[in-house]
Amino acid sequence: MLMRSLLTMAIMCGVAGPAVAGPPVQAVAYRPDGMLVVAVDRKVIVLDPATGKVLQRFAECPGPVTAIGISPDGKAMALAAGRPGQPGVVRVIRGDQVTDLPGGTDSQYGVGFAGPRVVAAGYDRLVRIIAPDTKAVQTGKDHSDAIYGLAVHPAGKLVATCAADRTVKVWDVDTARRIYTLSDATDWLYAVAYSPDGKRVAAGGVDRAIRVWDVDEAGGKLIATFFAHDGAVLRLAFSPDGQSLYSLGEDRAVKRWDWARGAEKGAFARLTSDAAAMTLSTSGKTLAVGRHDGTVTLHDTTTGKLTKTITPAVEPPPKIVRVEPTGVVRSQTATVTLHGQNLDTLNAVRANADGVSARLGSGTSRARPVELTIPADMVPGLVTLSAEGPAGTATAELAVDVFASREAGPDGLPEATSDVTYVGKLARPGDVHTYRYVLKSKQEFGIAVTAGLGSKIEPALELTGPDGRVVAEGRASLAATAPADGTYTLQVRDRDYRGGPAYGYRLHAGAVPVLAGVFPLGVPTGSATTVSLRGVHLPSASREIDGKAPSGTKIPVTLPGVVGRAELTVGRFPEVAGPSETLPVPVTANGRITAGAGNVWGFRAKGGVPLVIEAMARAHGSPLDPVIELLDGRGRPIEQARLRCVAKTTMVLRDISATSPALRLEAWNELAADDLLLIGREVIKIRALPGHPDADCDFYAVDGRRLAYFGTTPELHPIGATAYKVRVYPPGTDLPPNGFPVVPVYYRNDDGGAGYGKDARILFTPPADGTFQVRVTDARGQGGELYSYRLTIRPAEPDFALRSTMNPKVVPGQASTLTVTAERRDGFEGPIAIRLEGVPVGFRCLPTTIGAGQNSGTLTLAADKDAVEPPADTALRVVGTANLGAERTAQVGPVKLAMPADMVTFVDQPDLVISPGRAGELKMHIERRDGFRDRVPVEVRGLPHGAYVLNIGLNGIMITEKETARLIPIQVEPWVVPGDYPIAVVAKHEGKKTEHTAPPILLRIAPPPATSAGK
Repeated sequence: MLMRSLLTMAIMCGVAGPAVAGPPVQAVAYRPDGMLVVAVDRKVIVLDPATGKVLQRFAECPGPVTAIGISPDGKAMALAAGRPGQPGVVRVIRGDQVTDLPGGTDSQYGVGFAGPRVVAAGYDRLVRIIAPDTKAVQTGKDHSDAIYGLAVHPAGKLVATCAADRTVKVWDVDTARRIYTLSDATDWLYAVAYSPDGKRVAAGGVDRAIRVWDVDEAGGKLIATFFAHDGAVLRLAFSPDGQSLYSLGEDRAVKRWDWARGAEKGAFARLTSDAAAMTLSTSGKTLAVGRHDGTVTLHDTTTGKLTKTITPAVEPPPKIVRVEPTGVVRSQTATVTLHGQNLDTLNAVRANADGVSARLGSGTSRARPVELTIPADMVPGLVTLSAEGPAGTATAELAVDVFASREAGPDGLPEATSDVTYVGKLARPGDVHTYRYVLKSKQEFGIAVTAGLGSKIEPALELTGPDGRVVAEGRASLAATAPADGTYTLQVRDRDYRGGPAYGYRLHAGAVPVLAGVFPLGVPTGSATTVSLRGVHLPSASREIDGKAPSGTKIPVTLPGVVGRAELTVGRFPEVAGPSETLPVPVTANGRITAGAGNVWGFRAKGGVPLVIEAMARAHGSPLDPVIELLDGRGRPIEQARLRCVAKTTMVLRDISATSPALRLEAWNELAADDLLLIGREVIKIRALPGHPDADCDFYAVDGRRLAYFGTTPELHPIGATAYKVRVYPPGTDLPPNGFPVVPVYYRNDDGGAGYGKDARILFTPPADGTFQVRVTDARGQGGELYSYRLTIRPAEPDFALRSTMNPKVVPGQASTLTVTAERRDGFEGPIAIRLEGVPVGFRCLPTTIGAGQNSGTLTLAADKDAVEPPADTALRVVGTANLGAERTAQVGPVKLAMPADMVTFVDQPDLVISPGRAGELKMHIERRDGFRDRVPVEVRGLPHGAYVLNIGLNGIMITEKETARLIPIQVEPWVVPGDYPIAVVAKHEGKKTEHTAPPILLRIAPPPATSAGK
């Protein structure tokens, strides 16, 4: 019976079963004028049952339509819809007006009109009485399980609902109050109906019986019960005179009953398909059945004969397979042809670009012309055409070019012509196409590359002059002014040297207006500023920018018809342009680098007051790779520390990239956590030593990128590179020789670290009041008009921000871990206490600490065994506090309960006490379920820095296939700060890539108890 009930539910919800002729018909309803309303999946249409012709179509609902209600005057219809587990939909259509009403938290299965109000009910067990004009909702709650059927009393004052809780309930429409309950059924109820005089209610469902009650406003009395079908009763309808009752069953039978005697008056021809929709015409002469095979069958109620089968005329949707030609030239009117299928049903076409007009011409089902008018100031690129018809919308892309197009060669063109759009393709990975143009001295030359139709290309461009030197570089565009007469070579490639059939491009070169940049790159807040524009064929050389926006705001700079864009930053501090001998502090200075040169800026600072000095270029779209050096008042480099090398090892196994946080060392017996290593010109810090001989040494990193210290820059290191352990001394310290180098480190930076990319930053504490200088250069010695930067000198503002993007899913009785990342700013390295706020009832989460100098911590959210799913809008947030004053927060995704899996993890103790410098053991075990026998990797999370798992081995902590328990030894270094640290044991399912986390325990790190003396 349960399986049959589940099948019935699937039919009611419109879930596809065996192969069908069309989408299943899920709901049908006759209008008073005799027209038939039919719901097919998310679509609703009106049919003339005499001809089967579609009279009207409506916009699709967000989910499958499950019920239709017709207003008494026939001028409006209400639709119930939705997908299981998603918000329900209640929609009212009156004429051309479509109104979506509050639809509940899950699928809706019943809907009807009670006077001017709409009544709806569904899987969320609630009855909603809604006023369509105000959308005010009254809610009735008394059913304990899903509601599958709804019937409105003919007078519109009462409504009856039936549900899987085996009851029929009658409600007062004015108050949404449940008046009484009819509870004679023995299984789920799917169908309920009022007699035309409102004096009787009939209901049926999974127990295959039909029950009829005498009812009034006070209560009801069961007057008839009879078995009706060999399967669940799905739908019921009274005849207009109330003497007959029609039923539709899961057994594919339609029957007419003398309900008073429980006698079958006549059987209809057995259906050849499952069906879940039935309606009786207002005349009572025709019964319409909506079937799972996509048809509606009409039956004569007197004879039971099948009189008509209608396949709702759901016209095949239009499809566009190509557009010819593939591109049109801007500033022109052109005709393109859409090629595809079912195009004769189209009635309109539009373009998604401003100013582009499109007019659909007449044609055939396979070809339709479209007249396009392209404005002269349209930027080249792809335009989407949307061709619309009653059966759907088809889209296609069309290229807008600057010039008439030609096909390029397989490798470009050795002799290209200006003012032509070339269509090319990088057919193979590694392809680089070459175009050669003859240019005159001082000639402006603009280049833009747009992706071809369906292309994945990310262009990279390089223009070299007759002498082989690079004149300009760019991504999708570049601007150049030829320095001399001669042949210039343009190379076009993908940024990552990818290639293949989907790497087509369109190259526009010549008199193309290109905006390449602006100067300055920022404006002060609160005032208008004129910036100069850099590029070729521009309509103007400058533009006034309104800086009346909050500091940090990005202001885009674009020009009509011009390729490319720039971006200005609204600054926080006073701004200057051009190198200055003495800058005020705080300040933002705007500068520009010429090739092979640099800028020097002077400033005064107070001793002991930390400053942040940052040169931002790449963040503002400049090609400059800035390097900043701090100089004293006489232009000499300033030493920030002296590094004494005290031990030596070697990198082995492989070369290491400039980002990898893991390095393989030949020996580490003289190393410890938090030691500094000098490799080449880079200083890095050990986070954890290798756990076994075949493991890497782990170094501090942020977001997987290695951190460098003292302003040094992460570099690529070859196998065999020497790594020195270093100790730090004040600048100028005279150190006696020990056989290893002594390395001074100066205030110099190339790449500023996390959040800075290629831009540069120095954290500087002046040793005394004085005048200092900042020198800004390009790391590659390049420069030019576009090599601009913003140099900011400001007081340090130590701070931090938190990030956590987790969406915790927790099994009742288990837990889930959340990684919280701290973005430390301006030298702040202190501890950060973190906690989780908004934890719902039935869940718990202990606070913890991100240790001093650490970048992440772990919170563990545990669920009680009887925890229930929290509301979807339950807001969780991580709150962090430090010795800075204000709290910092990060949002966390909603908490959801997860289903029990094939493994449960436990820890056999509430806490683990270990003294600094000692080790302890943690005992955990797993409960295997549903035949799960695989090995299980185990991880311990939340350990403070300096506490780690001993003897991990090559495969880490592992519970073998024949084990269910494991002792986990944990070592605590002598310098670990005493305290309570929540830790979590996580068992992993390798096949499913799932995690199974035990409720957290406390790792208590405390000094050993004092011993008595003299014994």
